[in-house]
Amino acid sequence: MQKQTGFTDYRSIDEYLTGELKLMNEEFLQVDSSYKFAMFLSTYYIQLMAIHPFREGNGKAAREFLREFVAEKSKDLPFGPLELDWTKFNGEVVLDNITYALAFRSLIDMEFQKALVNPEEKMKM
Repeated sequence: MQKQTGFTDYRSIDEYLTGELKLMNEEFLQVDSSYKFAMFLSTYYIQLMAIHPFREGNGKAAREFLREFVAEKSKDLPFGPLELDWTKFNGEVVLDNITYALAFRSLIDMEFQKALVNPEEKMKM
């Protein structure tokens, strides 16, 4: 009997990851505000964490992937470019709420809103 972990079964990781990345690129085209971008990032952070492809380092890998995604993709947004500043992100809030994220993820959305910053404004500080 396989232990239930809440993560994607290792035999399905490739299928789920491919599907989520495809959806991510499609849904990105609907992002038209920084608020929607934060919600978008929250959704896919939760999904990437559930896929859990590595034995260790899933959180770091997901954060770096999303940081690069924001840096590159936000250049094309009317309110961009943006940066994902993880120092403004309260990981404890996210960890405390990720279990309930499918039903109630507004606290996670808010953490992503805080972490999305304009790089030019960040330089002025």
